[in-house]
Amino acid sequence: MEWMLGALKELAERFKPRIVRNVRKEIERSPLDYPTLFDHVFERFYSKTDSEGRWHDPYHIAYSTLFAVKLVCAGEAPPLVIPATSLHDIGYHSLLVDKENWSSKNSRIIHMQEGSGMAAEMLLGFYRKRFWRNCGNGGEPR
Repeated sequence: MEWMLGALKELAERFKPRIVRNVRKEIERSPLDYPTLFDHVFERFYSKTDSEGRWHDPYHIAYSTLFAVKLVCAGEAPPLVIPATSLHDIGYHSLLVDKENWSSKNSRIIHMQEGSGMAAEMLLGFYRKRFWRNCGNGGEPR
């Protein structure tokens, strides 16, 4: 069974750039303003080889975000679902546990608690810089 997991990880890593590129194209085609946020979240948490997060998160997040975009564009969900989906597992990056224990009840609770604060900080920082950049002063408040 270990060989199967190894093969899945290898294939997932090999196709990650194509998956992310395709998801980003879908986001860009939507009437929503989320490609930059998706890039920001993905670069910060999911672009590196798996040293901090779970090996499957880049693909899980990319496809979940794509599904969220399709729901919003179809009028089946509010726009806030998109950034929430992109950010929903970032708390796993704060866990200082053995990767084998990430599925424990305690780890899931901690990832939710830590992730909510991390997501709030990221959204506030992202939109603050964007707001000030649009005001013409390079991304910093005066």
